[in-house]
Amino acid sequence: MPLEVAMNRRRTAAAASRIVTLGREMRALGRQARLMLGRRSAAHPPADANRVVVFVHGLFASAAVFDPMRRGVERRLGVATDAFSYAPIGPFEKILEALDAHLARRLPADARVALVGHSLGGVLARALLLDAHWEHRVDRLITLATPHAGTRTARLLPSSLAAAVRPGSALLRALERRPPSIPRFALVAGRDVMCTPPSSAAALPGARVVWFDRLGHNELLFDPKVLDVVVRALATDGLEPAACAATASDPRTAPDASTSAHGRGADAVVASHHPSCVSATRAPHGPEAIKRSGKW
Repeated sequence: MPLEVAMNRRRTAAAASRIVTLGREMRALGRQARLMLGRRSAAHPPADANRVVVFVHGLFASAAVFDPMRRGVERRLGVATDAFSYAPIGPFEKILEALDAHLARRLPADARVALVGHSLGGVLARALLLDAHWEHRVDRLITLATPHAGTRTARLLPSSLAAAVRPGSALLRALERRPPSIPRFALVAGRDVMCTPPSSAAALPGARVVWFDRLGHNELLFDPKVLDVVVRALATDGLEPAACAATASDPRTAPDASTSAHGRGADAVVASHHPSCVSATRAPHGPEAIKRSGKW
């Protein structure tokens, strides 16, 4: 009987935790909706900006959801920012072309670029780096709750954009063959129900991975501790280098790092690793050749 009581208590606690997480995610979604309805004007970055941080949102959102984080980055780092918005329809390749055109049109020609992507936006940012032009100009990649190894949730959505992030998709296989060569950071929501399993967001080869055990998929956009990490990652060398261990390309290895924080009040855990820990093989052709062939 004592064992049964203990098991019932654990089940009750787990159910209560899920309800709390769901409530917080609903609040984050409500905030997103308000931001999308009251979109601030998207001014071009200054013509003399020498660095621009570009934010790319996820599926079924808009550039407005990044407004609080953009303001925080502008205020704390004094850099120019921009954001790309796209509709949740159409093939992935067309959205990628629109992102390329948006940046070419709006960014100063000599400005260095940092990319920050949430969810599908992180996959778009990685795909952009297959182009040698942007690979040369971009100096930092930060992804938030991005399904680098795919997400099971995408199987439930009919959207062609969702198909791009289904586990084992041709796009994700192509990105795995061409890991970024720049400093990269992967932020993971430990209670993510959109990027499933959450460890998929840690599967960015060579990335320094930060787990936020208590946050959900959309909460990452608004949590002040997440902003702290993004600001640190954008500044100079970003987070303190972690020792080389298992690479972030295997999503099964990352949860071990987050588990060590449970019960100690930790909100974020740096799990891995400086880009120099992973060697990348570079293909001799860019995304144009892939797009012309009609497949990733």
